Amino acid sequence: MLLWVKDRIIYLFFFIFPIFHHILHIIKFYNVVMKWRKDMKSENVTNTTATINLTNNKITNNDSKGNFLRVRKDSWGNSGSNWGDVTLNMTNQEADGDIVIDSISTLTMNLKEKSLFNGKINSENNAKSIKLVLDKKSKIKLTGDSYISSLEDEDRSYDNIDFNGYKLYVNGTAIN
Repeated sequence: MLLWVKDRIIYLFFFIFPIFHHILHIIKFYNVVMKWRKDMKSENVTNTTATINLTNNKITNNDSKGNFLRVRKDSWGNSGSNWGDVTLNMTNQEADGDIVIDSISTLTMNLKEKSLFNGKINSENNAKSIKLVLDKKSKIKLTGDSYISSLEDEDRSYDNIDFNGYKLYVNGTAIN
């Protein structure tokens, strides 16, 4: 991760990779302002297991492809076993952008305490596994069809999901 500060704003290039194969990384940000530079990619996790805790941050996503998080194989590690395994915990957090997961990578995404996610999740339906957990006060707004493996939503009516004209598929079945 490359991090620099200018005018009280934290700019970051967030790329998690291990020096040794499949190391657990825990990244925590609380009450900061983050911006992705246009010429740098958004959060990218490869060849490792990571827990990312985001709490009450201001995130400006300037990723050229509109991605917020990428969990996928890359040139690090041995082909076929260079997956990413991510737990993303968002607490009172807003985030915009797409989440891209490949066929050998996993994501558990936990939104709580009025968190808001705007974007597509696994729009190409490639991920090995994605679990989405929402409390009653947190929301997601889809910007495209999204595919997840499982959903735990405290709001059984799904009023905290703004489908925005798109479909949310859970284990292959649209819930709307």
